[in-house]
Amino acid sequence: FLSSLVGKAMHQGLFSSPEVLQQICEKIVIPNLMLREFDRENFEDNPLDYIRGDMEGSDKDSRRKTACDLIRSMCKNFEAKVTEICLGYMKQVLD
Repeated sequence: FLSSLVGKAMHQGLFSSPEVLQQICEKIVIPNLMLREFDRENFEDNPLDYIRGDMEGSDKDSRRKTACDLIRSMCKNFEAKVTEICLGYMKQVLD
């Protein structure tokens, strides 16, 4: 639902603030992209099936795919801001 709203030009005003975009990334996107214990266990039990399922996108409505779709929608209208925000989080994780 949020992906469809954020990607439409008529709703740009609601999401144009860098603070709003940052909150969406911080509270919705990042937590849903992170691996959960369940994901780690599945990977340990059967790494080939886990990677195949993750890469093929076999689960159409997975939380990770939905988070990626949200990022894509945000980038339609706010690519520079979203890229800057996401790069900041990536740097934090890598440090």
